[in-house]
Amino acid sequence: MVKNYFLNLFLLFSISLSSQIKITEIYHDTPYNERMTLFNGSTQQEENARRHHWGEFIEIYNYSDKDIRLENWYIRDLFGVFWLPQDKIIKSGEFMVVVYSAPTVNTTPFTELFSTTQGKDGQIIKQNSILMDNYKESIYLGYALGGQVPLDKGSYGWVLPKSSNRVKAAYSQPGVCYTVKSYQLTSNGYYSLAYPNPLDAVYKPPLEHFEDIVLNDYIKYYSYLDWSDNVLNLINNICSISIEKIQQIPNGTYNSGGKCFNYDMPGSNTDAYDCAASNGSNNQGTGYTYDELMKVTIPKLH
Repeated sequence: MVKNYFLNLFLLFSISLSSQIKITEIYHDTPYNERMTLFNGSTQQEENARRHHWGEFIEIYNYSDKDIRLENWYIRDLFGVFWLPQDKIIKSGEFMVVVYSAPTVNTTPFTELFSTTQGKDGQIIKQNSILMDNYKESIYLGYALGGQVPLDKGSYGWVLPKSSNRVKAAYSQPGVCYTVKSYQLTSNGYYSLAYPNPLDAVYKPPLEHFEDIVLNDYIKYYSYLDWSDNVLNLINNICSISIEKIQQIPNGTYNSGGKCFNYDMPGSNTDAYDCAASNGSNNQGTGYTYDELMKVTIPKLH
């Protein structure tokens, strides 16, 4: 796959650039026992361990003044990559959360864990590619320009001391012990600890013009740009302005001293004559010869 190939370029392009979307909250330390050691390697043990990551989420926010399709956007950590759904659109000034969901494990619906998400299923994106480590982790949000050049647009990481776990079998108790604080973006651009509130925030980055945000990327990587959205906008946009056709005809009769011209099929002048007088006569004149006409109408090239 092309995307998998270009993932190998992350180290080359791992630079922080302006982005239309920001990571505004990360909740990585759920009350579940996340010990992943599998003593006999059974499938059931692995599923039980993976379900303990249920409740983890990464919140993103579109702070541009344009709705953004999530095609070619990704979230990655130290071990995995998740490509956001290409048909999903995050509206201007809107949050979305990318939540962990193991497809083969029955867990409590995410909306039952956090009251701020109830009735907002359309803003919840499920993934099972990233399992956030409680103690040492780095999360990256990025965009593959033209589907080819992956650019990390924002990141946050942590290194914490190991501690004992909290609640046994917490996955069976909706919302229990969600008192562990999450990392949340603040107005100074840093992250601070606060109680988790996905799809809501005390601080929202101010909206900025889309073109201003992406200008530097467009200049530096213009050869990778995909103009399909712009073309569709042009095709679908119908100009409602009608321009009136205006013809200007001089008043009066002009029949003295004027010259009229004949043209051949390609539009070249062939001869000149005195313009018809008011009586309608058409007297051929000898005012200009063919050669003179060519000299007059065709400028010399220097």
